[in-house]
Amino acid sequence: MRKFRTIVLAAGLSSAPTLGVEPYLSHLHATADAPIFTTYAAAMERSEFTLDQGYHLRFYDPGSGIDLITDRAGDLCLAFLHGGEWVDELAEMASAPVITVSYPDLVVYHFDPFPDIRVDVRFLVYSSRAAVQEITVRNRGTAAAELRVVPFLRHDDRTFSDVRFHPENDAVSFVHEEPPDSWTREHQVPYVEEVQNLLLVSPPADRLASYRSDRGGPQETDHVAGSDFLSAPEHPNQARSDPTDLVRVIAAPRTLRLDAGQSQRLRVVRAVAPAGHDPTELEQRARALLEVDLDQHVAANEKLFRRIPRLKFADPDQEMLYWGAFSLMRQVMLPPEGKCAHNYYLFSREPTWGWGHGGQVFHESLTMLAYAQMDTSPGAAIMKCIFGPDW
Repeated sequence: MRKFRTIVLAAGLSSAPTLGVEPYLSHLHATADAPIFTTYAAAMERSEFTLDQGYHLRFYDPGSGIDLITDRAGDLCLAFLHGGEWVDELAEMASAPVITVSYPDLVVYHFDPFPDIRVDVRFLVYSSRAAVQEITVRNRGTAAAELRVVPFLRHDDRTFSDVRFHPENDAVSFVHEEPPDSWTREHQVPYVEEVQNLLLVSPPADRLASYRSDRGGPQETDHVAGSDFLSAPEHPNQARSDPTDLVRVIAAPRTLRLDAGQSQRLRVVRAVAPAGHDPTELEQRARALLEVDLDQHVAANEKLFRRIPRLKFADPDQEMLYWGAFSLMRQVMLPPEGKCAHNYYLFSREPTWGWGHGGQVFHESLTMLAYAQMDTSPGAAIMKCIFGPDW
């Protein structure tokens, strides 16, 4: 974090910036050892304070999957089955992930789970309450191929409750809890603890299922098929018989049959709302993301980032840090809410640290000197709040 701030402040005070033409963050080739910022949260205009879900792309750990992880809401993961071989960890992949586009609210990357099978993913945190993952699987071989793609949600620390299958709507609803830390409680910062969820898939999954784990073992029961996540046979959709069972995995597998050179696209949407929120409205909001134009969101980010001075760096790592620092600064900005008439910033969004979510930290305030290069009018308003009306 300190290195991010040092570079961006030095660059922000440069006397001779050159405005770039090609957006740097739209033309990346970032692998696991790149100093790239890979936490994603909603764009400022679609963000809110009390219920705000962000994701971190963990694409660099050989012993883990290429997962979109959260602090307390569960992780969005992918597994694959082809030729009798399961692949769900980076070390098992035929080709490691490469990030090609990365902005505060979206990321584009690709990897090969098997030889001749390319997976392209576009992920957008559309709002504080909804995100969409687009998965395109392409057969780059010379023969037809059949494989199963398994999008799934996993929670390692807590369980999902009130899991209900809606096969007629290609959806699963469930509840998770996000208990606040002691700082949030002590300072009476508003929070949402019980959160309702909806998981949508399109085209429809082969089935919808819940599990106790994504690993095999005699104690791990598939609530649909009576087995573990990786070896469960095909069964029709059906609700869990015992709502008190401990659900840590919710899966929506889809079998693809691809001719040579053919590709197919899947979309997975996760939407959240406070418990008691109208479930019909939640579904409508989630379903709209099945058709959202992701290219428009890339273009909106490119327009925003073109305002930033394009500096010359001898070290390509420092150049990536420079642009990533602006992603971080932009991401922690929230729109006017409550009694605040202008936008404001937080120290943290994902993970959410109570003291950083509800207070101000001075060394983060200093980064507004650089943020003003990106968003002049709000940046000036914030500088006045920090240093006084004569700034």
